[in-house]
Amino acid sequence: MQGTIFQVLVLVTHGNAVLSGGTGVAIYPQHSAFKFDEFVKFVDIEQAGSDWVEKPFAANPTDWLAKLKSQKCSGLRVERVSTDKKDLSDRMSVAFVGGGGRWLIEAICPGGSDFWEAGWKVGNKSHPQQKIWQVTYGRIAKHRPTAAARTADLEGLTSSLRQTLQQALGFAQKHELAGFAEAFEAGASELASNSEPELRGLALPGQLPLAASRLLAASQSAWVFGGMGSWNDLGFDGEDQRQYEVISDALFRTINASLVASANLSFTGTERPW
Repeated sequence: MQGTIFQVLVLVTHGNAVLSGGTGVAIYPQHSAFKFDEFVKFVDIEQAGSDWVEKPFAANPTDWLAKLKSQKCSGLRVERVSTDKKDLSDRMSVAFVGGGGRWLIEAICPGGSDFWEAGWKVGNKSHPQQKIWQVTYGRIAKHRPTAAARTADLEGLTSSLRQTLQQALGFAQKHELAGFAEAFEAGASELASNSEPELRGLALPGQLPLAASRLLAASQSAWVFGGMGSWNDLGFDGEDQRQYEVISDALFRTINASLVASANLSFTGTERPW
């Protein structure tokens, strides 16, 4: 999974643990989501005449969560906004930093919902610890009406993901794509697990319902999208290409829906409609 998406999901799940009163939740800089970041800061985006300027809000994720907690914010949710274009779908644009749709973090606070969005820039490519990324989360909207949480259809998502993984596996096996077949098999196995699968830091152990944990683990294993050498880089002829496109789009859509729905179940507070 792209680091940009992984980091947003980690901030939401671990952030909800912090905001709900959890202690000893390690997030920054210990978590692998920040391994290659020179810094991760948070700013307000404000208009000054015809320009937009950044006003410091928090120097890092730990300070950001502490500030949200001091402001009595009850929790976080992730929202994915599609940016599909006729000549470049989200599935294909995910190969680029910032591609694959917009991933927003909603902070649910007493005055309404605030929305944060990340910008990633390359800093020092020669950093001795490979911390080349400079990440800035900007608060792009404040005090918006808080919508009621959508009911997560975990059963429906599980069924859809299982079916799509079976189709992707069959296609991969037919074309002798062993590496991708293994990814789809792993996803299907985690989806059927009788106990909480390994979440690789995406959420805390025991934080989510089992069905949501299964979806997160399966989505991580089956995430094959990217640039050169990825599933997106494949091409076929005739009917095989048509099947590939249908399966790929369905898999991308279902995985993204599963990630959003599952991560948002880490928010256990109560929204206040405004």
